Amino acid sequence: MRLSNCDTQLFLVNVCKQCVSDENACEKFCSVISVITNVNELFPDALLILGGDFNVDFSRFSSRADSLVRFCSDFNMLSVINHPALDVDHTYNFSVSRFSTIDHFLLPKYVFDSSVEAVKVSHDVDNTSDHDPLFLQLNVCYAAHTAYVSRSTES
Repeated sequence: MRLSNCDTQLFLVNVCKQCVSDENACEKFCSVISVITNVNELFPDALLILGGDFNVDFSRFSSRADSLVRFCSDFNMLSVINHPALDVDHTYNFSVSRFSTIDHFLLPKYVFDSSVEAVKVSHDVDNTSDHDPLFLQLNVCYAAHTAYVSRSTES
């Protein structure tokens, strides 16, 4: 979703990268990163905020984690998983026996440094998913009353 007014453009991207365990898994993950990169290049002046299920646990070695770290480095972005305001123990559980944080918000470094107020997770017993929602609270000055909302979806 792209939100813009005369001063600011926000480009919000929801990522849902399903876990694939075949020989092409890294290639498929890199393909998603490539699509995000190409879309970001269409709006070079927009503030890019990525959020969702990346199926990447930064604390574990994997080719997907390496690819995402490279992407973040290339675009000067950071995961909120490293923010001091973080109040998250995990975002995913496997049969309530293994826990990890594979859902993330990725932000430009200057937003990470100046605008993050809270990062929380909700462990609601009524949630039937094995993923718990991750919440990000930013303090970004933005005049929403003049905003134009543009939506596009891809299959």
